[in-house]
Amino acid sequence: MRRATVTASALAVLAVLGAVGAAPAAVPAPGAGEAVVTVRTGGDRTGAQSVGPLAGVRLGLFAAEGDAVPVDPGWGVCVSDADGDCSFRVPDTGPGGANAGRELTVRQLDGGVPAGWFANPELRTGPGSGSGSVASPYRFRTPALAAGNTYRSSADFMVSDDYKNLPTASGGVWQDSRNNPPLPAHCGLDVALVLDLSASVGGELPFLKSAADRFTDALTGTPSRLAVFSFDQASPATGVGANHPELHPVSTPAGAAEFKSLYADWTLGKGTNWDTALWSVAKAAPVYDAVVVLTDGNPTRFADDAQGDGSRTHFRDVENGVFSANAVKAEGSRLIALGVGKGVEGISGLNLRAVSGPDANADGGDLTAADYFQTKDFATAGQQLHDLALSHCDNSVTVVKQLVPAGTTGEDTTGAVNAPAGWTFGASTGTPGVGGLPRELTTTDDGTGSVVFQPELGERPSASLDISELQHDGYQLVTKDGKNAVCVNLDTGQPVDVSDTGTADRPGFALELPRLAAVSCTVYNRPAAAPAVLPADLTVDKTWRIDGAVHPEGGQPAGFTATASLTGPDGAAAAPQPWGTARTGYRTGDRAAVTERTELADPACTLTDRRITALNGAPVDLPLGSTLTLDSAHTRAEITNTVECHRTGPSPSPSPAPPGGGHLAATGSEGTSVLLPAAGGAALAGLALLALRARLDRRRDDG
Repeated sequence: MRRATVTASALAVLAVLGAVGAAPAAVPAPGAGEAVVTVRTGGDRTGAQSVGPLAGVRLGLFAAEGDAVPVDPGWGVCVSDADGDCSFRVPDTGPGGANAGRELTVRQLDGGVPAGWFANPELRTGPGSGSGSVASPYRFRTPALAAGNTYRSSADFMVSDDYKNLPTASGGVWQDSRNNPPLPAHCGLDVALVLDLSASVGGELPFLKSAADRFTDALTGTPSRLAVFSFDQASPATGVGANHPELHPVSTPAGAAEFKSLYADWTLGKGTNWDTALWSVAKAAPVYDAVVVLTDGNPTRFADDAQGDGSRTHFRDVENGVFSANAVKAEGSRLIALGVGKGVEGISGLNLRAVSGPDANADGGDLTAADYFQTKDFATAGQQLHDLALSHCDNSVTVVKQLVPAGTTGEDTTGAVNAPAGWTFGASTGTPGVGGLPRELTTTDDGTGSVVFQPELGERPSASLDISELQHDGYQLVTKDGKNAVCVNLDTGQPVDVSDTGTADRPGFALELPRLAAVSCTVYNRPAAAPAVLPADLTVDKTWRIDGAVHPEGGQPAGFTATASLTGPDGAAAAPQPWGTARTGYRTGDRAAVTERTELADPACTLTDRRITALNGAPVDLPLGSTLTLDSAHTRAEITNTVECHRTGPSPSPSPAPPGGGHLAATGSEGTSVLLPAAGGAALAGLALLALRARLDRRRDDG
């Protein structure tokens, strides 16, 4: 938006150039019998002591200061070109000519500004104290004209450094002012405060700071950020270490207090230099929505080396302030000038107008439309700043998201900070006819941790709002006095009742928004506490499913063996583990891979599947080799092997449960029983199978 403002202004200048036919050209040399009068016109400051040209300015030469029309409709009118030169070719200036020796007055024609600019036909001059003020017409008398000469505003007239005797001493560059950009029509602003620390503030310094505090407090609870500059004859002021152009979030009381501390110990200097103060703002990296100048006097200095006499206001002091103000407004910033006290009362408003805009604040008027204010004291200025800060916050609910340190407990929010980008809130209403809702907004990286909803209530007295947040993984809501949010009416400072709504993953709150009210609500979250780290163990059980029949480990037919293998603890490689026996040494949160080695001695049988089928008693379906997370002190997994056998004779009968639970029972060649380890591998399983076959052979021989 701000870039578009600058572009639009530039296009407006180009349009004027096209309309009037102005183009870059050298100041014309005088022809026979001619004298040339040329005036340099300026727009935006481009450096500490340089000003860019302004094309499209229309000036006239007048025979007498009060004449209504120029001396001649042709040669008595000029339009500045792209170099900022507005040149008159005055004929008959040779000896005996009608214009020889004639002195003419240069004055701006009515409406003689390019689009997007306004003229200042008068400026206030006089003592810096504000006494003896004079509304001095902005016009200049040429020298006596003689053919063959070129008279330049920057060398032969207008320009002067006779500050003692000439209140209308000019810098020689004609000033016009940029139109003031509008204040953004939303709640929450980026504002630069520019504070006058000249000696004339005197004992009012605490009240000046109090006015700045009042403005800061008014913006607290909204998505606003503030910067602060100081000036006397320099900027920063001579008694101040530095300006603070960086933007400081004031969405919370803590942020506001931190910002106010930046200027709390500032002291007074001497002189008043609007030019350098505003140029400091213009060259700062941030672009502000508004720039608020709080001053108690007219400028008595200009430029970065404090030119001027420091005690009186001249055209030159104000002109340079105008050029720097133009540079501020060229960035899209609205410039609001607050003149406080007798030093800027009455016709001093002419100078406040020149740096801001033509509209003075009127009692009961629209504060957002006022370019400049003249008020009796800093207390009144503070109230005006307060009202201005909230002027676009009618029918608004600002939600400020704060993150509480992990070390806190319960409802303790000590050390909470504004949330970064990425926290999403939604707002809806149950009040019929309310516009602008439902809507979802997400915090940005502006540092305020805030979003603002502004429903359209029309003439309705209030609206019911339900606001919820999308909870982030790893965070939990922190209540205050048992409520999901803490809300306050910014207009009255009184709490606003809320009721809790929503779910665990979308907690929310409901409130009633009065018409025209500005409400701010704070929502707290804390990182969820990490679970305690405890000793843990892992047990793996075994089940066989053979030709559809289910057998627990140890109850399966002979010849079916498997050995479990686990990784860990402490990153140990996989190692065998007896079935049904817990492996200890783990900690909760550890991970272990579960595998096995299986052998079938009967060539007629095939292993068709093996999976992890239960975890802590609950059915699961995980491939063998999966890594399990040990979330509790005791974890138990079960592996099921599925076997299909394709025999021509009857299947062997299952063996009785082996003594000790870890062995297979087999019969020797002499009919004696022997115990074989169940985990004995293929060799032992083969021996058992041989014994079984020997027994069958004897029965066949006996028969």
